[in-house]
Amino acid sequence: MDSGPRADIKTLIVDPETFIQELSDEKVRLLLMELEVLMEEYERENTIMYLASNYSSNKHLAFSALRAMHDHEIKEFQEITKKKLLEEIKRRKEAKKSAL
Repeated sequence: MDSGPRADIKTLIVDPETFIQELSDEKVRLLLMELEVLMEEYERENTIMYLASNYSSNKHLAFSALRAMHDHEIKEFQEITKKKLLEEIKRRKEAKKSAL
């Protein structure tokens, strides 16, 4: 990912780690499925609306910041978000196994 102010804006405004742990297992899996579909069928405006709606507590600011980004930056963010969702799913599976 890039560095400098643009990178800081992305992580401050749209940060899935801030709330993923609070979501139910089903919601995390649903977000992953939706994100994968959007990645396969990339459409800029739909992706921006989805990311701003689901991965930010400040939707209006996130929408504006994402609209200012290039497509490759948005796609990079999607990849990072997918990785974080997969890590959370794996962490939860391991926690359930160790609880048994």
